[in-house]
Parts: sequence; C-alpha cells; structure tokens
Amino acid sequence: MGGVRANGKGGTGCEMGLKLSATETMVMRISTKRGDGVLIAGERIEEVDEFIYLGSIVSKRRGTDVDIQERIVKARQARECMRPIWQCIALTTTTKLRVFGSNV
Repeated sequence: MGGVRANGKGGTGCEMGLKLSATETMVMRISTKRGDGVLIAGERIEEVDEFIYLGSIVSKRRGTDVDIQERIVKARQARECMRPIWQCIALTTTTKLRVFGSNV
C-alpha cells in the first residue's frame, strides 16, 4: 500500500518532543488524484472535505463560498439581536453606538 508515512523518527518535530496523533489529526487534499491515504505510526488519518481554521471555513469543493455565507448568517443574527436596542427611545444614540461597538 502506498501513501505518505510518518513514523515519528528523525523529523524536526520529533527532535523537539512533538508527537503526532492519528486520532486527532485530519487531512484535506486539494487538486490531487492520489487516492492512497496518509499514515501516522501505521494508522490511517481521516480525510475531510471541510474544516474550520482560525474562525474561517476551509472547503475542498466550494472554496470561500461556505465561509462567506456563514458570515452573512452571523451578521443577520447580530442585527436582529440589536433591533430592540435601536428601536428603544429611552437610550441615547451614544449609548446605542457603545452597545453596538462592544458587540462587534
């Protein structure tokens, strides 16, 4: 069986005391036709089509479309939560802007 193997020997990470875990590691391949898997210490790493990295959705097939749609949904939800504050006549514009600024 072909594939990339990492056995924990001789790598820079291993020299520094880092260890790879096949159960906690995932891989996403982009623009490749190789079908063989990636192995760590003889265990196959799970392949995924999308994941979240630093708050952004990384997708194999749809690029940034998923991330943009997710951000639009979150912005709409935030706007709806702020609606009662914007409509309140008891609060000054300065107070409304301070509440908005603390939530954005």
